[in-house]
Amino acid sequence: MPLDDHYITHSLNYRLLFPSEQPINNTINNNHNNNNHNNNIIHRSSPNRLHTSEDGLEFDDSLMDSDNNTNNTPNTNKQFTFHCIPTSKNHFLQIYRHYKYNKRLKLCFLMLLLTILLIITLKLLLQLAKAGYFDPSVVNKTMVIYSQQNSYFGLSYTQGMFSEFQSVLGAIIYGIQNNAAAVKIIFDNPMYLSVNNTEKNYWSEYFTESTLILNPAQYEPSTTEQVHFNGYLSRFGQLGSFSPILTGKRLNTQPYPMEPLLYSRTHTNQLIQRYIHIKPHLLDQINEFESKYFNPKQFKVGIHYRGTDKKADQKDQNPDFIVFAHYVAELKRYYRFNEFQIFIATDEQLFLDWAAETWGKNNIIYYSNSPRLTTKQSNKVEQII
Repeated sequence: MPLDDHYITHSLNYRLLFPSEQPINNTINNNHNNNNHNNNIIHRSSPNRLHTSEDGLEFDDSLMDSDNNTNNTPNTNKQFTFHCIPTSKNHFLQIYRHYKYNKRLKLCFLMLLLTILLIITLKLLLQLAKAGYFDPSVVNKTMVIYSQQNSYFGLSYTQGMFSEFQSVLGAIIYGIQNNAAAVKIIFDNPMYLSVNNTEKNYWSEYFTESTLILNPAQYEPSTTEQVHFNGYLSRFGQLGSFSPILTGKRLNTQPYPMEPLLYSRTHTNQLIQRYIHIKPHLLDQINEFESKYFNPKQFKVGIHYRGTDKKADQKDQNPDFIVFAHYVAELKRYYRFNEFQIFIATDEQLFLDWAAETWGKNNIIYYSNSPRLTTKQSNKVEQII
């Protein structure tokens, strides 16, 4: 009978038990015409101590206990070999019953067990952290939040300006709910810092205050205790931003949904008006642009199309251009307007070209000095994706 899947022979060299001694190979008698042949026997150089276990495994116990070697002399013929004919019991369990005879195999099982326990423990701690069990107390303290950056194991990623803005709003809501004294913003991601920024905080380039006071009665700049959200034990920091407090779980729909937010737009606008103020010189530029290009008699539509890397990173949230045409058509039907202007914020010239062809060049407005991919570059990105 040939050796096949139902006839398995396992041989563990004596070297695994006693590395200093050299084993010799034993042989298997496969002569099926031999009347003495038995499927449960493997010929060994030391057959006198042969035993058969109840689960079909055969072994020479003279190799299992070093105390049996009374002469303390090396025996190069020693070899631990067992023959397994599968029974109703699992193969792994059969090996496990006899692993105690091999110190190295025992160590492997122990290391595997410890690794599994470590992975389970880390996953449990991560889930507890994300659930807020390790969130520090912020009562009458200043919450210090940082810009999101790529962390180990992909736990968090660098965010854009709009996502960070949402994070600030989420931190304000969290601070109010938990009686924090203030929220201090340190957005130090070098990707967005300008060359002349001495504070190493790009939030301060656009807004007047980097510390937003929530409770004036409890805030004192020099004495109020600070809580820094830049570690791994809190759900806010290296594990994620405060954005979900405002937006909830992000949905995979096109375009990116602004509704439903956990907090209404009216409430969100009230938070912005109270705590976040754009720098005066930027407001002057905005007002100048509006007075120069916006016609007060025409209906206004705003479109933000985010292309470039988002085409690859978030394909499910990156709609085809035609989706925007459907939205504008639905707005025209609902609000019953004929003359309109569309203000477009985008990082791709390709979208501007399509918008001009779709709605007419005179009906679209955009800031011409913004950096954008050219149409040729956009086409290359499309080919890569």
